[in-house]
Amino acid sequence: MNENRLSIGSEAYYNFRSKLRFFAEAHYNQYINYSDDAGIDSQLAGHRKAWYQPGVDARFRLDASPFKQLSLFADYQIMAMRYASTSTEFMHRMDDIHDLSLGASWQLGNNVQLFVRLNNLLDQRYEVWNAYKVHGLSALIGGYVTF
Repeated sequence: MNENRLSIGSEAYYNFRSKLRFFAEAHYNQYINYSDDAGIDSQLAGHRKAWYQPGVDARFRLDASPFKQLSLFADYQIMAMRYASTSTEFMHRMDDIHDLSLGASWQLGNNVQLFVRLNNLLDQRYEVWNAYKVHGLSALIGGYVTF
């Protein structure tokens, strides 16, 4: 099995006085599968998708530092036009992934930092791999100590 991939994308980044940063990227991907075996190649006709690979993916991130010790962020990612083989379909279109995360970190002195991150705020039960759902909303709380 062989594959060719065409990917067209763009990125944008803006930094305003180190207080506000914006990042965006988007990609369109086209996959073409083919085989040197004529029998396999005929089965692929009309179904030339790369399993689990998004046809469209994008990410938008906003970081803000209202004052020196505090950093906040919002991050949104989408992966769409993904396909997988199932027991009933050779090429099944999977649900799109929409993932929104928010977080904050607080610097306590020079050596200690605390953070909180909330993932999958939309509580979407998407599948990265077919039939394997991710957890819904999750939170991560922690800290760093540097020596």
